[in-house]
Amino acid sequence: MADLGPWKFNDIWTFGHDFWLPPNVTWEIIQESKNSDDTRPTSEHFYYVGVVTLVMIVLRYLIVRFLIKPVGRWFLIKDRAIPRPDHNDKAENIYRDRRGNPKEDDIAAIVAATQWPERKVHRWFRQRRLADLPNKMDKFTDSGFRFMGHSSLLLLGLMVVPRKDYFSDVFGCWRNYPHRSVDQDELVYYTMEMSFYLCLTVGHFFEQRKKDFWQMLIHHFATLVLISVSFSVNYVPIGALIMLCHDIADPWLELAKLAHYTRHKSEVGKNFLKDKLTEVPFILFAALFYVTRLFIFPTFLLYSVYADSPTIHVRTWPMHYIFLTLLSTLQVLHVAWSFMIGKVIMSTILAGTVKGDSRSDDELTTDDDTLSPATSPTDERNGASLADGLRKRQNGHQHTE
Repeated sequence: MADLGPWKFNDIWTFGHDFWLPPNVTWEIIQESKNSDDTRPTSEHFYYVGVVTLVMIVLRYLIVRFLIKPVGRWFLIKDRAIPRPDHNDKAENIYRDRRGNPKEDDIAAIVAATQWPERKVHRWFRQRRLADLPNKMDKFTDSGFRFMGHSSLLLLGLMVVPRKDYFSDVFGCWRNYPHRSVDQDELVYYTMEMSFYLCLTVGHFFEQRKKDFWQMLIHHFATLVLISVSFSVNYVPIGALIMLCHDIADPWLELAKLAHYTRHKSEVGKNFLKDKLTEVPFILFAALFYVTRLFIFPTFLLYSVYADSPTIHVRTWPMHYIFLTLLSTLQVLHVAWSFMIGKVIMSTILAGTVKGDSRSDDELTTDDDTLSPATSPTDERNGASLADGLRKRQNGHQHTE
C-alpha cells in the first residue's frame, strides 16, 4: 500500500484521522464533550439529516400540488404536455443513443428504413426533443419550491450567523479548534441546509430531465460534500459563513424566474409593471452576487481558510488541502458566472429589456413561446426578456455551492 507521509490511502475510506484531521487530532478529540451542553459533530447527526430530508420530500409534493400549482393556474400558466411523435423503433433507438442529436448518417439510415422524407425525420427528432422538455408549469413549480427553500435558509442563516463572534472576526472561526463546541442553532442551520440539497438531489431523478441534468447533479453532489465534510471535521463556523454568503443571492434569482414565467410572450416590453417585476429581482441578484461571490467570499472567507487555519498547527493535512481546492475551484466558477451575468446586464442596457442568459444553449423552448432555439437570431435582434436564459443560470450555479 502506498504510503504518503503519515497517512495512507485507505485512510480516505476508513476515515483515518491522519488524512481527515490536523496533526495530533483524532476523531475522539473532535467528538469529546466536556459536559452535557457541549455538542460536538458526530455521525448521529446525519441520521437527523435523513429524517428531515424525508419530511422535506413529502412537504415538497404537498406544497407543489396544493400551493404552487394553483398559483400558477391563477396566472394562466399552461400545464400541458408536448405530445410525442408517432413511435418508430429505429428513430427511438438512435434518439437515445445520440441523446437527441442524430448525425447525418443516422438521418440517412432512418430515411432508408422508413421511407420517410428527410424533412419528416428532422421534424420527428424536433418533436421528440420537445416532448422531453419540461413545460412552463413544471419550471414554475420547480422555481417556486427553490424560492421557498432558499428564502427559508436565508432567513434561518440571518437569525443564526450574525449573532456569532466569528461573524465580525473571521479568525474566530479557528479559535479553540478542534475543541470548539457546536451551538444548537448552528446544528439546526447545517441540518436544514444539508437536507434541502439532499431533497433537491433526490428530486432531480424524478423530475422531467433537463439538458443540464448532469451539471446540476454534480453541483448538488459537490455542495453536499462541502457541507458534510466541513461539519464532520468541525469546520462549522467557516462553513456557516460560506453557506450564508451563498444563500444571500439565490432567492432573488428564483424570484426573477417566477416573475418571468407569469408573463406571456405578447406582454414582453408592453407591460411596464410585469417587466419591472422580472428585471428588478434579477438586478438585485446580480448586485448581491458580485458583492458576496467576488468580494466577500474570496477576500474574507477563502483567504481565512488559506491563511488563518494553517497557523493553528505546524502543518496542514490532506483533507484541508482538498477543502481549500474545492473552494478555490468554486471561486473560479464565480468569476466565470460573473461574466455571463454581465452579458445579460449589458444586453439590458443596449436592448432596453433583460435578455436571455448568455449561457443558454440550443435547448428548445416550449409552451406558448417558440419552437426555435432560445438564442435564435431573432432574439439577438429584438432582445429576449430575462426569461429565455434565466433558467440556465442554474447550469452550475449555487450553493455549495
